[in-house]
Amino acid sequence: MLRNRPLENFYKLANTSFPDGDYSNGISLLADQYKIYELSIVCRIYLEIVAIILSVICLYDDNQWQVDAFAVVLAWTTVLSYLRFVPIFGANVVLLEVIMLKFLWFLPVLAVLICSHSAVFYMLLQNQSVFSTITFAWFRSSFFYDIRCRLRGFFLCCGVTMTILVNHFRIALAVGEIANLSTIARVRNATRRYELLFEYEIFRLQCLWSLAPVHRCHEYIEKTSNR
Repeated sequence: MLRNRPLENFYKLANTSFPDGDYSNGISLLADQYKIYELSIVCRIYLEIVAIILSVICLYDDNQWQVDAFAVVLAWTTVLSYLRFVPIFGANVVLLEVIMLKFLWFLPVLAVLICSHSAVFYMLLQNQSVFSTITFAWFRSSFFYDIRCRLRGFFLCCGVTMTILVNHFRIALAVGEIANLSTIARVRNATRRYELLFEYEIFRLQCLWSLAPVHRCHEYIEKTSNR
């Protein structure tokens, strides 16, 4: 976001030189990391823009309080993205991010379980309005609403069993991988801080480069005045 010149200019300003092999490999790695970092910045900016727009909509229309509630959720989510750069809290935020990404890999298994339950409920209870179509059956099975129908005990038993099964599976997976997840979180948090420092150094060099002509002009005026 701050860089508008090639990296060689900043290396020359800092009087830094690298061998050709290390230079090419380092530049490629930094470019990849910068692309990921730039993508996270863009996503964060989009979240902030959407939160501001939804808040403005609620200001002009009091009936849209649901929209404002969603804007509050987005705003606090953006605050979490900023906390990733704090040394004390950053590792915990990144750990939460890693756990959520791990849960995404479990979603296909969860979808298969939900589809199996919804198909069973549709076949057994399709004479009732709440399970009259496969769409209603899938929706009710996904959220396990407490509905008033026959075989209500069977439906609630399936919901409790499903909840216990999924929760125990996720807890067992988290306990088995908590050490690896903590290591990944610490590494990613250190990478985030390195990227923040990286951007700060580029911004500092840009400021030095922009102030260099002023400093040279001042030196030239002093030399001419001394003569």
